[in-house]
Amino acid sequence: MRTRAKLNLVRWAALLVRKYPWTPASATLVATIGLIFAVKDGHFLWFLGTAVALSLSSYAWGYSTRALKYIQWPSLAHLHREQYAEVWDALAATPNWPRLPFVDMLMRPLYAGPRRPR
Repeated sequence: MRTRAKLNLVRWAALLVRKYPWTPASATLVATIGLIFAVKDGHFLWFLGTAVALSLSSYAWGYSTRALKYIQWPSLAHLHREQYAEVWDALAATPNWPRLPFVDMLMRPLYAGPRRPR
């Protein structure tokens, strides 16, 4: 039951931030003002609570800023599967490099697993 309530809270917060993107910034501003007043007042619990609220709201602000940013990645539809070999051959130092015996000798310990004493 707790998981369902947590999911509803997360869904509600996500909808709120998507609809009103200024909400995390305003929450950070309110937490900052609260922290200033808590420092002036001198109560440790108020200071601790507002410091936690400030850290959580600033994290949410940064996360939402990054999550709501629309990045238009370049399309990779023009790359076909047949071109993969050409790309790997271009990245290799020489075309025959993956076929050389020392490469097999270097890569064998990675695939052999842990060594067992004889």
